[in-house]
Amino acid sequence: MGSMKYQTIALELEKERSILSGFINARKKVTIVENAHNENTVNIGDTIVADLIFAEDDVEEITFKLVVDNGNLNVDPKLITINSPIGKSVLNKPIGEIVPCNTTTLDYQILIKSKKTLEETPTPGAR
Repeated sequence: MGSMKYQTIALELEKERSILSGFINARKKVTIVENAHNENTVNIGDTIVADLIFAEDDVEEITFKLVVDNGNLNVDPKLITINSPIGKSVLNKPIGEIVPCNTTTLDYQILIKSKKTLEETPTPGAR
């Protein structure tokens, strides 16, 4: 009877060890990113003014706010997620830089002209 009790305890300990091992392995894969907020680079929450350069004589200026996708982006077409082609292209890039933007149907360049930081950008509906 005693050996059955020890086998049960050993199985429970092995389960716990397996769970802890999973947490440790997952933790090894996590990358901690320092606060990369820099006034000279594009960050989440910034409002960006940029030129989309399709050709030398085909340039379109856009203004957008760079956001994390919250699933409710249909409300404002001026929100660009960090997971979109434009968002991936400009995130953490310096103001003034021309960056490539590649999609499945179109390749073009983006000139990052200026930005307003999260603190400078008014919240919609705020007074």
